[in-house]
Amino acid sequence: LSHDAAAAEICTLPLHAALPIGLLVLGRLGASFAAQLASMQANEEIDALRALGVDPVDYLVLPRLLALLIVAPPLLACAALVGVVAGLPAASAIYGVPPHEYLQACLNALTWTHLWIGLFKGVLYAALVALAGCREGLYAGRNAQAVGVATTSAVVKALVWIVTAACGTTAVFQALGF
Repeated sequence: LSHDAAAAEICTLPLHAALPIGLLVLGRLGASFAAQLASMQANEEIDALRALGVDPVDYLVLPRLLALLIVAPPLLACAALVGVVAGLPAASAIYGVPPHEYLQACLNALTWTHLWIGLFKGVLYAALVALAGCREGLYAGRNAQAVGVATTSAVVKALVWIVTAACGTTAVFQALGF
Protein backbone atom coordinates (compact mmCIF):
# COMPACT_ATOMS: atom_id res chain seq x y z
CA LEU A 1 0.00 0.00 0.00
CA SER A 2 1.13 3.54 -0.64
CA HIS A 3 1.54 5.94 2.27
CA ASP A 4 -1.69 7.74 1.43
CA ALA A 5 -3.71 4.55 1.01
CA ALA A 6 -2.37 3.06 4.25
CA ALA A 7 -3.00 6.24 6.21
CA ALA A 8 -6.49 6.66 4.76
CA GLU A 9 -7.34 3.04 5.62
CA ILE A 10 -6.19 3.43 9.22
CA CYS A 11 -7.87 6.85 9.57
CA THR A 12 -11.31 5.57 8.65
CA LEU A 13 -11.35 3.07 11.52
CA PRO A 14 -12.02 5.66 14.28
CA LEU A 15 -15.04 6.87 12.32
CA HIS A 16 -16.75 3.69 13.50
CA ALA A 17 -16.33 4.57 17.19
CA ALA A 18 -20.07 4.42 17.92
CA LEU A 19 -20.30 0.64 18.19
CA PRO A 20 -17.46 0.04 20.67
CA ILE A 21 -18.53 3.03 22.74
CA GLY A 22 -22.09 1.73 22.75
CA LEU A 23 -21.01 -1.72 23.78
CA LEU A 24 -18.43 -0.81 26.41
CA VAL A 25 -19.17 2.49 28.06
CA LEU A 26 -22.86 2.92 27.46
CA GLY A 27 -23.53 -0.72 28.34
CA ARG A 28 -22.00 -0.04 31.74
CA LEU A 29 -24.28 2.95 32.20
CA GLY A 30 -27.34 0.93 31.18
CA ALA A 31 -26.46 -1.65 33.83
CA SER A 32 -26.16 1.14 36.37
CA PHE A 33 -29.57 2.51 35.41
CA ALA A 34 -31.10 -0.93 35.77
CA ALA A 35 -29.51 -1.49 39.18
CA GLN A 36 -30.62 1.91 40.48
CA LEU A 37 -34.20 1.55 39.33
CA ALA A 38 -34.44 -2.10 40.38
CA SER A 39 -33.23 -1.14 43.86
CA MET A 40 -35.89 1.55 43.96
CA GLN A 41 -38.45 -1.03 42.87
CA ALA A 42 -37.33 -3.45 45.58
CA ASN A 43 -37.55 -0.70 48.22
CA GLU A 44 -41.00 0.32 46.95
CA GLU A 45 -39.79 3.82 46.15
CA ILE A 46 -41.35 3.68 42.69
CA ASP A 47 -44.69 2.73 44.26
CA ALA A 48 -44.31 5.74 46.56
CA LEU A 49 -43.81 8.01 43.55
CA ARG A 50 -46.96 6.62 41.95
CA ALA A 51 -48.87 7.13 45.20
CA LEU A 52 -47.78 10.77 45.19
CA GLY A 53 -49.07 11.12 41.63
CA VAL A 54 -45.60 11.36 40.06
CA ASP A 55 -45.08 9.43 36.85
CA PRO A 56 -41.91 7.31 37.30
CA VAL A 57 -41.14 7.50 33.60
CA ASP A 58 -41.14 11.30 33.62
CA TYR A 59 -39.25 11.53 36.90
CA LEU A 60 -36.78 8.64 36.61
CA VAL A 61 -36.44 7.55 32.98
CA LEU A 62 -36.45 10.79 30.98
CA PRO A 63 -33.56 12.44 32.88
CA ARG A 64 -31.42 9.35 32.39
CA LEU A 65 -32.32 9.12 28.72
CA LEU A 66 -31.61 12.81 28.14
CA ALA A 67 -28.32 12.56 30.02
CA LEU A 68 -27.07 9.79 27.74
CA LEU A 69 -28.29 11.60 24.64
CA ILE A 70 -26.37 14.72 25.70
CA VAL A 71 -23.21 12.84 26.68
CA ALA A 72 -23.08 10.57 23.61
CA PRO A 73 -21.80 13.10 21.00
CA PRO A 74 -18.81 14.37 23.05
CA LEU A 75 -18.02 10.81 24.08
CA LEU A 76 -18.04 9.71 20.45
CA ALA A 77 -15.85 12.64 19.44
CA CYS A 78 -13.37 11.76 22.17
CA ALA A 79 -13.34 8.10 21.11
CA ALA A 80 -12.78 9.02 17.46
CA LEU A 81 -9.94 11.36 18.39
CA VAL A 82 -8.33 8.70 20.57
CA GLY A 83 -8.68 6.25 17.68
CA VAL A 84 -6.91 8.62 15.28
CA VAL A 85 -4.08 9.22 17.76
CA ALA A 86 -3.82 5.50 18.51
CA GLY A 87 -3.49 4.76 14.78
CA LEU A 88 -0.53 7.08 14.40
CA PRO A 89 2.12 4.70 15.83
CA ALA A 90 0.78 1.82 13.74
CA ALA A 91 0.78 3.87 10.55
CA SER A 92 4.30 5.11 11.24
CA ALA A 93 5.82 1.83 12.40
CA ILE A 94 4.15 -0.66 10.06
CA TYR A 95 3.62 1.39 6.91
CA GLY A 96 6.29 4.04 7.37
CA VAL A 97 3.82 6.90 7.04
CA PRO A 98 5.19 10.17 8.41
CA PRO A 99 2.99 11.67 11.16
CA HIS A 100 2.09 14.80 9.20
CA GLU A 101 0.98 12.70 6.19
CA TYR A 102 -1.07 10.47 8.48
CA LEU A 103 -2.87 13.40 10.07
CA GLN A 104 -3.48 14.99 6.66
CA ALA A 105 -4.89 11.72 5.33
CA CYS A 106 -7.15 11.54 8.39
CA LEU A 107 -8.50 15.00 7.66
CA ASN A 108 -8.99 14.10 3.99
CA ALA A 109 -10.78 10.84 4.86
CA LEU A 110 -13.21 12.56 7.21
CA THR A 111 -16.42 13.65 5.50
CA TRP A 112 -19.60 15.25 6.80
CA THR A 113 -21.47 12.10 5.84
CA HIS A 114 -19.22 10.01 8.09
CA LEU A 115 -19.68 12.48 10.93
CA TRP A 116 -23.47 12.56 10.71
CA ILE A 117 -23.84 8.81 10.34
CA GLY A 118 -21.49 8.18 13.27
CA LEU A 119 -23.30 10.74 15.39
CA PHE A 120 -26.70 9.29 14.48
CA LYS A 121 -25.61 5.77 15.30
CA GLY A 122 -23.97 6.79 18.56
CA VAL A 123 -27.03 8.68 19.76
CA LEU A 124 -29.26 5.80 18.70
CA TYR A 125 -27.13 3.33 20.65
CA ALA A 126 -27.17 5.61 23.70
CA ALA A 127 -30.97 5.79 23.56
CA LEU A 128 -31.26 2.01 23.24
CA VAL A 129 -28.94 1.46 26.21
CA ALA A 130 -30.84 3.94 28.37
CA LEU A 131 -34.19 2.43 27.43
CA ALA A 132 -33.01 -1.13 28.06
CA GLY A 133 -31.57 -0.24 31.46
CA CYS A 134 -34.57 1.78 32.56
CA ARG A 135 -37.09 -0.76 31.30
CA GLU A 136 -35.45 -3.64 33.11
CA GLY A 137 -35.07 -1.59 36.28
CA LEU A 138 -38.68 -0.44 36.34
CA TYR A 139 -40.05 -3.94 35.78
CA ALA A 140 -37.72 -5.73 38.19
CA GLY A 141 -38.98 -7.90 41.00
CA ARG A 142 -39.17 -6.75 44.59
CA ASN A 143 -36.14 -8.45 46.14
CA ALA A 144 -32.36 -8.20 46.10
CA GLN A 145 -31.98 -11.08 43.65
CA ALA A 146 -34.23 -9.26 41.18
CA VAL A 147 -31.78 -6.34 41.15
CA GLY A 148 -29.02 -8.61 39.84
CA VAL A 149 -31.34 -10.25 37.34
CA ALA A 150 -32.52 -6.85 36.07
CA THR A 151 -28.95 -5.62 35.71
CA THR A 152 -27.84 -8.67 33.77
CA SER A 153 -30.95 -8.59 31.63
CA ALA A 154 -30.44 -4.90 30.87
CA VAL A 155 -26.89 -5.52 29.65
CA VAL A 156 -27.95 -8.43 27.46
CA LYS A 157 -30.90 -6.55 25.99
CA ALA A 158 -28.81 -3.44 25.36
CA LEU A 159 -26.16 -5.49 23.56
CA VAL A 160 -28.73 -7.29 21.42
CA TRP A 161 -30.54 -4.05 20.62
CA ILE A 162 -27.28 -2.29 19.71
CA VAL A 163 -26.07 -5.09 17.45
CA THR A 164 -29.49 -5.28 15.79
CA ALA A 165 -29.54 -1.50 15.31
CA ALA A 166 -25.99 -1.59 13.94
CA CYS A 167 -26.95 -4.21 11.37
CA GLY A 168 -30.15 -2.41 10.44
CA THR A 169 -28.63 1.05 10.12
CA THR A 170 -25.66 -0.28 8.18
CA ALA A 171 -27.99 -2.04 5.74
CA VAL A 172 -30.11 1.08 5.32
CA PHE A 173 -27.14 3.40 4.85
CA GLN A 174 -25.52 0.94 2.42
CA ALA A 175 -28.75 0.75 0.42
CA LEU A 176 -28.88 4.56 0.32
CA GLY A 177 -25.33 4.64 -0.99
CA PHE A 178 -23.57 6.02 2.09
